[in-house]
Amino acid sequence: MANLDSPKGLVPVNTPSGGIRTGLYTITAGSTKHHIGDPMTLAAAGTVGTGIAGTVCVGVAMAFFDADGVPVSHYPAGSAAGYTCLIANDPNQEFMAQEDGAASDLALADIGLNIDTVGTHAGNDDTGISGCELDSSSVADTVTLQLRLLRKMDIPNNDLGDHCKWIVKINNHQLSAGVLGVAL
Repeated sequence: MANLDSPKGLVPVNTPSGGIRTGLYTITAGSTKHHIGDPMTLAAAGTVGTGIAGTVCVGVAMAFFDADGVPVSHYPAGSAAGYTCLIANDPNQEFMAQEDGAASDLALADIGLNIDTVGTHAGNDDTGISGCELDSSSVADTVTLQLRLLRKMDIPNNDLGDHCKWIVKINNHQLSAGVLGVAL
């Protein structure tokens, strides 16, 4: 049976501490669109924006608030100053993410390697959910790749191949140094 194609970005699932540690950050005014599940990066000014492939991330967007503190589904591109983002920012946080299956499928032998994301800014504005996925063609031991592939998600109807769900953690985290990927 084919895996369901349902990207949701990076969804927090586990941490060694047993909870999801978060921080509230100001979004860089006028930046690109952001959705729940997008990797986020800390800018020099102390504000955050979407962490596109290859960038060092501070965590993953979990909620957005407008300048008045009212919850909104997503951060619209080019919005005025004052928007904030609740970010899962623990360097040990684990996330569930779907592989894109665009070029080559991930394999169990890829566990321990690093991988980038693809599809940031491609979320659903109505639900606020990210369209970000794992870029299966980027898997390598390269230290600069965003995420580390930890294991295949153990859920029913999750077969290896297109749109398989995986557990990852941020490899290039702004609160912790990235490491060279090592296949198991």
